[in-house]
Amino acid sequence: MSDVINDVVGMLIGLGPVAAALLWCDLHDRFRHRANRVGAPIASVSGAVINRLPRNYELVVHRG
Repeated sequence: MSDVINDVVGMLIGLGPVAAALLWCDLHDRFRHRANRVGAPIASVSGAVINRLPRNYELVVHRG
């Protein structure tokens, strides 16, 4: 019986990091996919944003 428990524990210790990495990658991909769906119509709001900027500030837009 203890041999079976040792084998199971050893398997969990060996596969745990791999399973955790796969889960992390899946979550990361889901969050990135959700973030990429969000968009902003820069052309329609840029005038209002520029008008509200404090003096000597510049608007910088990074492409995601």
